[in-house]
This record gives sequence, structure tokens and C-alpha cells, in this order.
Amino acid sequence: MTKKEYIHLLLQPIPCMQNRLITSFVIFLISLSIVVSAVHAEDASDWYDRAKNEATLGNYEAAVGYYDKAIAADKNYADAYAGKAIALNNLMKFNESLIAANTALSINSKNPDALNARAYSLLSLGQYENATTAYDVFFTVRLNVADAYCNQGKAFRHLNQSEKAIAAFDRCVWLDSLNLDGWNQKGLELLSVGRYADALEAFNRCTQITTKNAEIWNNKGLAYAGLEDYSNALDCFKMAVYLDPTYSDAKTNLDKAYERKPFFATRTAPKVSPSPLITAITPTMVPTTSPVTVVVTESTQIIRTPEQASARTKTTYASLSPITLISGLLIGSGIFMIVSKRRML
Repeated sequence: MTKKEYIHLLLQPIPCMQNRLITSFVIFLISLSIVVSAVHAEDASDWYDRAKNEATLGNYEAAVGYYDKAIAADKNYADAYAGKAIALNNLMKFNESLIAANTALSINSKNPDALNARAYSLLSLGQYENATTAYDVFFTVRLNVADAYCNQGKAFRHLNQSEKAIAAFDRCVWLDSLNLDGWNQKGLELLSVGRYADALEAFNRCTQITTKNAEIWNNKGLAYAGLEDYSNALDCFKMAVYLDPTYSDAKTNLDKAYERKPFFATRTAPKVSPSPLITAITPTMVPTTSPVTVVVTESTQIIRTPEQASARTKTTYASLSPITLISGLLIGSGIFMIVSKRRML
């Protein structure tokens, strides 16, 4: 046997070795495919985290872009669609927001951020009946979100359903006693139905929270005027004009108060706008043993502690691109084959 023939013989794999080599290589590929899946999941979560950070900073355009990247990496990422819906609402792109929210709900029908975003979009689009219903659905998942009750109350106001509106505002301020918008909206609704003393009480709570808001002082002056207490009404209107010299309504009301003219002949319908939609829902938890004190409502339900939403799981692998993974796979396979052949020598 020549030296060349001897070397050629050594390089031929033994059948047993060959089977082991194939088995090991298959295991290697399976393991690597698992890593690939984990890396893709991590990519989606990373984009989602970036989007949330941008939204927290008020950079909603950038947030939408990152949410889109998260969705591109994971088409079934309900939280990403919901976050995108919230960001779009803050950009006043309500139709687009509604589409994103509905997509999230098609994946997870109980996603609280998507439910809240959908209701807010409907309210902003003037679909008030649908908005009140959407908030009712949201409250089956999360009860203790003050701004959501405030926004539902605004929808009821547009529908001239005063008692329901007042009940919603009551829940809002019960959950958050410093919710300026909740107290102000409650006061406006009470004004519109001629309950001036109750309205004044609501506006007093507002001025306890802040004394720097011209609109609040104007509304408080209207409550005094409704009670024909023109002296205090004048003081409130003067404060409103002092805080905002361009406030035309306050100037008009100030002139009327000087002349002691009637302020309210028919039911008024002050302009309302939705409370800002927060980036993520972080409700105040209300103990089930605490009584709910609300004013003027017969249909108030007891507020119960909601179930906590489960958080999305996240892998701990570092992000890798598909090109890097394929290159690593080819290089690793080559090294594995060379090492295996050398061992058989």
C-alpha cells in the first residue's frame, strides 16, 4: 500500500462515526433555530421598549415608527398595536388610531390600552354613543382609571344624558381627588342643568387645586352669577381677565355681571374636549372594602379591584440580524465538519 493510498483510507469516515456526525449536526441546527426564534422575539420587544420611551417623552411620531418596527418583527404583537393607537391619538390621527386599536383587539380582545384607545378615538371622532359603549367595555377590564370616566362623562354630556355624565365625573374625582378636568367638567354639567350651588362646590375644588387657570375662574363666576351673587361673580371674572387678558368670554361675562344681567335662560352646552390619553394605563387600585361616595346617581355600580393584566414575556438573548445568524451557521458548520474529520484521523 502506498503512502497516498494509506492517507486516503484514513480520511474515509467509519460508518458509526458518520452517523454520529449527522446526528450531532442535526442537533446543532435545531438548537440554532431556537436561538433564531428567541432573537426575533427580542427584536420586537426592543423596538416596543424604544417606542414606549419615545412616547413617554412626548415624541409620538418617533414612537409610531418604533411601534411599526415592533409590529414588522411580530405581526401578532397586540401591545405594539395598542401603543401605536395611543400615540396616534396624541397626534390627533383618530381614524388611524381606531384601526390600530381594532387590530390589537382582534389579537387580544381584553387588551386594556387598546380598549381605552378605541373609546378615546370614538369620542374624538364624535361617535358618542359608540364611545360610551366602548368605555363600558373598557371598564370590564380596568375600572379604576379616572380620565376614562371623565371622557365617558363628556360623551354623555354630548348626548344630553346629564345624570349619567355627572355620575361618570363623580367616579373620576372619587378615584383622583386632584383631577382638575374632572371637577371642572362636573361643574360645567351642573351649570347646564341649573344646579348652581353644586356647580360652585365643584369649581371651589378646582381653585383649591390651582389658582392660575383663567377658565376655572370664569366658570366659577358663572356659578356665582347663577346664584345672583354678582359681587363674587365680579371678583371671579376679574381674576379670569387678569390671568388671561385676551379671554373674550370672561370680558363679556364681566360686563354682564356689572350690569347684573341674567346669565342663564336655557340649558347651556359648554364645549368639551377629551382628557389627554395617557401613554400607558397605571390605574389607582381601589380596595373592595372602601365605599364609593358619589353625588346624584342611582345607577352607580360598586367599584371592584380589577384583575392585573399579564405582562408580555421577554427573552434574554442579545439582538442579532438574520444575516449574522446565517453567516454564523455556515462558519460553525464548517468548523464542526473540519474538527470532526480531524478527530477521525
